[in-house]
Amino acid sequence: MSLADVSDDGPGPWQVLFSPKGRLPRLDTIFAFTCVLIVAKALASLWIGFAAAYRHRQDLEALLTPWVWGPVVIIGLVSAWSVACVLIKRCHDRDRSAWFVLIALVPLINLWPLIELFFLPGTPNLNHFGPPPRGMVQQWREANRDL
Repeated sequence: MSLADVSDDGPGPWQVLFSPKGRLPRLDTIFAFTCVLIVAKALASLWIGFAAAYRHRQDLEALLTPWVWGPVVIIGLVSAWSVACVLIKRCHDRDRSAWFVLIALVPLINLWPLIELFFLPGTPNLNHFGPPPRGMVQQWREANRDL
């Protein structure tokens, strides 16, 4: 069994971040979304800082070379896929198709998916995308009932 497999405790971190299948509760979505953005920003910033220090220059010419921006593009693509997977799973929890995420690309209308995906609860029962997920909060409550 690999890290990406689902256990009794819910989906593993690899499945949460890189698979669009399943459902994800609201708090887990906010946590995963925030972590992906922070890690991607930190990695890209560290790489660009390393490249600037390595080249001993501050000018744009040194920072616009392919060996500098290649890894940044890869970090961006991986983080974009991860964010898309997290948001798609959240759409599934709200009993919506993954296409609902594309509404977020339309100006002014993009507040609708923001409110629906980050502030409204998911469907409490079985829906088209599976049973209700056991999120981090529910798992913690079950593990710490005696507290």
